[in-house]
Parts: sequence; C-alpha cells; structure tokens
Amino acid sequence: MTQPEPLPAGQSPTFRLICLATDVPEGMKTGHIPVRSALGRLPDFARLWGHVAPLYRPAAVVCASDVQSDTWAQATRIPLVQQEALRDRSYGLWHGLALRDVPRHELARFVQEPEYAPNGAESAQAFQARIGTWVEGAALQGRIVLVARPAVVRALAVHALGGDCGLANRLDAEPKSLSVLTRHAGLWRVRQYGVALPDLEREWA
Repeated sequence: MTQPEPLPAGQSPTFRLICLATDVPEGMKTGHIPVRSALGRLPDFARLWGHVAPLYRPAAVVCASDVQSDTWAQATRIPLVQQEALRDRSYGLWHGLALRDVPRHELARFVQEPEYAPNGAESAQAFQARIGTWVEGAALQGRIVLVARPAVVRALAVHALGGDCGLANRLDAEPKSLSVLTRHAGLWRVRQYGVALPDLEREWA
C-alpha cells in the first residue's frame, strides 16, 4: 500500500490510537480456521481498563465487530463504537475448517500471494486496503482506544509504516498486546508495538 501524501498540518487531524489486540479464537489454537461467529476476547477487561485509562486518558473506544464487548460499557464509562470495517480477515468457505483439510497448494497461495482469494475469502491485499481505508477515512481525533484481533492491529501498523501486505508477513502481532500509533500533521509514527499486556499489568501493579 502506498502511503498517502501528508496533508497540511492545519487540515490533518492529530490522534493517537492505543491498540489492544485481543486473544485469538479457540479454534485457531487447535489448528482450525475460526468460524465466522468466533469472537476475540480480552480477559479481565475491567482490570486492564483500570490501568489503560489513567495512563492514556482516552476519549473514546472503538472496537471491531468480531470482538466481545458486551460487558465493557460499565468499565469504560465513555463512548464505545463498534466498527464492521475492523473485523478480521475473511476466510470465505474455509471458516471452521481444520488447516489439514485445506488443500496445501491453495493455503500456500492464500498466505503468499497478495491478490489470491479462493472460495469467497478475502485476499491479503484487500484486507490491508480495507483497514487502511478505514483509518484514513474515520473521524478520529485525540486519544482513542482501539480493540481488535491481532491481524487487524498488525495491518494498522503496516499502514502507519507505509508498507503493503507483504510487510505484514514480517511483523508479529501477539494476542493480548498493546501498540500505540500516532498521526500528527499527516505523518504516522509507531510509538510502541506488541507490548505484552500481562507484562504491563505486572509493571503497573
């Protein structure tokens, strides 16, 4: 993906994204592509929020539509908005399948070829473009906590770095980690990436 030209400082909003990567769905831990209805989760969100909120003083929380957030309102006490555009990559007809049941040549192409999208799946290129389009077009300002599955946080970091979906294969986005991205005067900066949330909890205790 080509990084857009910086806008004049007076025309480009300044914001900071405090990205919290959720756990991955259980199926992925046993070698399965998750079912469409699978949700990313952040265990003990209320306790985690008690550390994040005083440190960053966010004005809003944005979460992906495939993240479990039904119990968060009482913990955050600030606006919480769900975004369908921040859902994880779609696997089409492969959702719910064990990896061993996916033809190896198709799975290899799906991982390695940016434009390959078999069986209604979303190509790596299309997924990266979707996330980049959202973050460039969303009305973001100030400090925002963004909660999404790890692949989405990785795609956001790739966009901030001006890379394409090939760069995503060279970055790890660990579940239950924190990343901080900023944009000022039209320029992106990755201030922090992939810090394990359990480590942060020990540090802040």
